[in-house]
Amino acid sequence: NMPTSGRRFPESIYNRIVKEMAGKQISPNQVRFIQSIAFLSNEYRRSFYHLYEDKLNYGMVPFLRMMIDNIVTVHAYILYEDKDKYCNYFFDDKPLNQLKIGEKSISHTTIFNIIGDADLSKLYKHCCRYLHPTSAAFDRVCLPYCGFGDCIYGSKNDEREAIRERFREIDFVLQNLLREAIHGKQELTD
Repeated sequence: NMPTSGRRFPESIYNRIVKEMAGKQISPNQVRFIQSIAFLSNEYRRSFYHLYEDKLNYGMVPFLRMMIDNIVTVHAYILYEDKDKYCNYFFDDKPLNQLKIGEKSISHTTIFNIIGDADLSKLYKHCCRYLHPTSAAFDRVCLPYCGFGDCIYGSKNDEREAIRERFREIDFVLQNLLREAIHGKQELTD
């Protein structure tokens, strides 16, 4: 367990995933890429659960969205044929949309279409509304009702649990994608 400001969190699954790279035939660049995504995911996960414990529902949503960004980034890595070239773009902070999968530039929309996950795309777009200062974002924080996704909840606690459940789902998907990036496509279970 990791002590964090008096709170206890389970050992990071992402640390265990990184350890799975030992002995694998992947380049140092690819190792660094997977470690980077795992590190970010671990930090986002810890931050999310801090906000969860503090009952800061709307503060949790950007971390959910950033985990979806990581999913898209890892999917693109898996789909892109030249892994080292992809990693070089990633580490050189070059726009990944300069790379193509087939005839399409890499983008969230391209990846969502390739993987055929309309629900993930919808959740991503919904989470984006919490990141930008708009009247819609203000209304979500200041109005007395609780709404996340397409639902209106009876209480802030119900909403918080719904956001946490979505985060758990996204977290699990990302863990499996990182394992796929390490081991190749295989049947993964929780």
